[in-house]
Amino acid sequence: MTSLKEDVRRSAMLCILTVPAAMTSHDLMKFVAPFNEVIEQMKIIRDSTPNQYMVLIKFSAQADADSFYMACNGRQFNSIEDDVCQLVYVERAEVLKSEDGASLPVMDLTELPKCTVCLERMDESVNGILTTLCNHSFHSQCLQRWDDTTCPVCRYCQTPEPVEENKCFECGVQEYSYLLTSQLESQRIYWENKIVRIEKDTAEEINNMKTKFKETIEKCDNLEHKLNDLLKEKQSVERRCTQLNTKVAKLTNELKEEQEMNKCLRANQVLLQNKLKEEERVLKETCDQKDLQITEIQEQLRDVMFYLETQQKINHLPAETRQEIQEGQINIAMASASSPASSGGSGKLSSRKGRSKRGK
Repeated sequence: MTSLKEDVRRSAMLCILTVPAAMTSHDLMKFVAPFNEVIEQMKIIRDSTPNQYMVLIKFSAQADADSFYMACNGRQFNSIEDDVCQLVYVERAEVLKSEDGASLPVMDLTELPKCTVCLERMDESVNGILTTLCNHSFHSQCLQRWDDTTCPVCRYCQTPEPVEENKCFECGVQEYSYLLTSQLESQRIYWENKIVRIEKDTAEEINNMKTKFKETIEKCDNLEHKLNDLLKEKQSVERRCTQLNTKVAKLTNELKEEQEMNKCLRANQVLLQNKLKEEERVLKETCDQKDLQITEIQEQLRDVMFYLETQQKINHLPAETRQEIQEGQINIAMASASSPASSGGSGKLSSRKGRSKRGK
């Protein structure tokens, strides 16, 4: 047996020396399943030793072979059988005698072989190729899906049948029934222990489930209370929303009315402003006319006052003088038309003369 602690040269190929004949190719592939990604090729071979066979495994790198050695060397193939995996490093494999039952794949093929299960070609880049005892190669995953234990091509049985004359290397017993009975007894003990463990695990799981169920019920109750509170709050919020929507609608209508009223007021304002301007214009014209009338009235009033003063003065004169004044005449020379002052003065004198005559 090779020790990994020794500083010796190792290869990337390992050999499982003693694989029980009862272990099928499916069981073998399940055993090496964690390393399927790093296995390039597998080859089932056997020699004259009955009830067992060997398996050559080539890995992608030396580190992968070392990892497989440390993980599987001395490990039981299954929990029922006592057989363990015995590994050795193999530098190369040669066929010495074909009649001894040993054979290797033919490497000098002109055409790449096909996997009979999936009909895909297998070149050097494909990993996980398994070569059976009958020298047929398949993808490991494809052969694992093959329900039969025989070769899909030639129907050759891949696991050697047990030999009746074989005897135990430890006790020398040759009876197959005794071996079968002992194996069944070990299986019974194994399954009883497994049932006990399952019952224990199931009881613990049931207790855990009961605890979780109680916690879940409590959480559900709390959630129901919260849900009821939330529903009440939702109803209150909905009522508030309804009231607010009503207020908003009312305010919207009022706003529309105010806008319409504002529009009307603005139109009335324009009309009133125009009317005010017109009234101001009329008022101005009226005021101008009134000013003219007032001016005329003042002039008339001045003339009247002048007449009254003159009349009073005449009344205070002696009778002879009043008689002379009544019988006398006043001649006023006409001023030229070009003189505005003369025309204005003659107009006033004319009006006064007329008034004097009217007074007489």
